Amino acid sequence: MNEQLDIITFHHKQTPLIIRFFLGLLVLVCALIPIVALSVVILNRKGLHIGVFFIFFLFWGLGFMMLRSYLWNSFGKETLYLQKNKIIYLADYKYFRDARQEIEIEGLEAEIVYSETINGSGTLRLTNEKTTIETVLETSTEILLNEIYKIETTYLPDS
Repeated sequence: MNEQLDIITFHHKQTPLIIRFFLGLLVLVCALIPIVALSVVILNRKGLHIGVFFIFFLFWGLGFMMLRSYLWNSFGKETLYLQKNKIIYLADYKYFRDARQEIEIEGLEAEIVYSETINGSGTLRLTNEKTTIETVLETSTEILLNEIYKIETTYLPDS
């Protein structure tokens, strides 16, 4: 197991309550539609057919995507785990994690990708010869500069 040196976290700003309410409502509707459809089929004594399974697959798949969006907009954060020989990136939705990526330290470069829409903010990009990892959340340039400094002092002690 690799020794963990430090953790860098970027938090998502919560979206307005009304947007999260409608996302939650869509998740609930997508979860209930297949159950209602199955109940109607059973009450009409039609028997199970491929359409019922298609409705479950379609609406529960859509509901899962909406749930991910709801969780990201409510609790989303990105975490960089600085380990001895690599950096691990995880997108955290509170109840599950996604998008695990790893980048080796050898030849590592860290830079800011400046935002075209929000002045004074951007994302962090880590690159080496083989891999590129870029964060998604817009963060202020000041915070990004501090995190780049933390990465440089962790892996390049003489810089």
